Amino acid sequence: MKHFLFNIHEVVLLITALESLFLASGMLLFPRSRLQLHWLLAGLLVLIAGILAATLIVWNPSLQVGYFSDSVLVTSLLACGLLLQGPLLYWTMASLTGPLAVSSWRVSLHCAPALLAVVLILVMKITVADWLPWNWPQLAPLKQQIILLIWAAFKCLPLIYAVLCCVAEYRLRHQLRQRYGNLPLWELRWAELLLGGFTLHWLWAFIAYWLSGYVSAAVNDMMGSVSNYVTVLLINGLFVFALFSGRKALILPEIGAQRADAGAIDQADEKLARIARAITDDKLHLDAHINVERFSDVCELKPRELSALVNSHYQKNFFEFINFYRVEEVKRLLDSDADMTIMDMALAAGFNSQSAFQRFFKRLVGVTPSEYRSRQRASFSDLKPNAR
Repeated sequence: MKHFLFNIHEVVLLITALESLFLASGMLLFPRSRLQLHWLLAGLLVLIAGILAATLIVWNPSLQVGYFSDSVLVTSLLACGLLLQGPLLYWTMASLTGPLAVSSWRVSLHCAPALLAVVLILVMKITVADWLPWNWPQLAPLKQQIILLIWAAFKCLPLIYAVLCCVAEYRLRHQLRQRYGNLPLWELRWAELLLGGFTLHWLWAFIAYWLSGYVSAAVNDMMGSVSNYVTVLLINGLFVFALFSGRKALILPEIGAQRADAGAIDQADEKLARIARAITDDKLHLDAHINVERFSDVCELKPRELSALVNSHYQKNFFEFINFYRVEEVKRLLDSDADMTIMDMALAAGFNSQSAFQRFFKRLVGVTPSEYRSRQRASFSDLKPNAR
């Protein structure tokens, strides 16, 4: 009977590791406008490749001989990679809202658990053989406790980074509202799907870790295999995200403070009049792709100045300001009883999302568009003379 070096699950691991390296190198060859983001994404893919390669070595009995069996470098790579994937994903999400100061001590602090784990592995000489749970009873108590501590860290810490990533995604939405009349939903949904995928992946690993002592070896193997297959999906999602995340719509510096300085509101009346004309005369709010840069060009203002004026005078961010006038346009069309569907009216007014339109209309008017139309038609009927 033939003995194969790798089983089907390990072949998937190997192919996925090679794919991660291929995608990481290919990602940096595509035209891009945000080099730091793509370096971070490429780094995350390389890190995943390293984790998969180390996992393959650690758990394949055929490879646990000779150099690999006594290697502390493999266990160092595995522990370091598992503890760095959370920070790297968080840095990637955070870089969407502006350049990340990688040399900052606050950023570097996120590397501390990984560095500590590597130091402990090297000092205690924790080899691949030591890393395997069935060998733990034969280890010295101190070495066993350190291994358990490292295992607990890379199973639990990623969930903290899932929360930090959600905070970074919330900040991204806030900045987009300062810049765009419509949020770039497709790109945001990709970010949310990836974030959700990694969160579920880490949650699955967390649950599997705590259940490992209460389930059979077969169930443990099954949970580990599921985790590996989810990794395959995630790295392909990362690649698609990288292809589109360089678009201007998703990567934005912070602009427009909530409070303008004195120089930004000189001749405020005249500048506010330009903003008003851009709405009443140029009807820029009807453009589904309007952003603060184009709006400010028409008004002959700087984007930061425009954002400050909108925030201070209208008490709205740019997103809310534009959509307020879009709702007014839909109301005008509904009042005229135009022969259009409500969604056609929304599109004509500049909305590109039905959910955003419904949400804004209900918030500003107090009723849904359908209810508003019904009331208006009832009013029209009441004004008509009674037929004889």
